[in-house]
Amino acid sequence: MDVKDKDAFLKILPEFCQTVDPMTLIIDLPCLSQTDREQIMNSQTGALHGSTSLAAQLLHSALIRRQQGFREIVLALRKNGRDDLADKMDPGHNIN
Repeated sequence: MDVKDKDAFLKILPEFCQTVDPMTLIIDLPCLSQTDREQIMNSQTGALHGSTSLAAQLLHSALIRRQQGFREIVLALRKNGRDDLADKMDPGHNIN
């Protein structure tokens, strides 16, 4: 992910962490490794300390390390009814 895309993703991070369901999004993110997927799922569903917000933060961290992370998260957000967040990241709808 390039610097401009990282900045755009970082700007929505608080809202992203509070409102998305990472378990739903990871299905549409082929750039994630199996290890990333398991870590995100475990952080959200852990019996003692499971947290959707923590899982979203881990998802963000994994995506910014992937070349296709920005494109894939914008498309996944749109596919999962979160056009509001996708539009903040890609206001010109350049990703389709």
